[in-house]
Amino acid sequence: MDNVWLAFIATVVPLITAITALVVVIKANNKGIRNNKTLSNQNLRGKDEKP
Repeated sequence: MDNVWLAFIATVVPLITAITALVVVIKANNKGIRNNKTLSNQNLRGKDEKP
């Protein structure tokens, strides 16, 4: 039975990660490119402020 559980986990975990990645990409596309630019600018500013 251990092999069955390992196979089940090995197939389900990648599916969940792929679905979540698709959802994140879809949400990012719905927000638009402008928000992505502001997020990238905030990340750059945060990196510059850190010593």
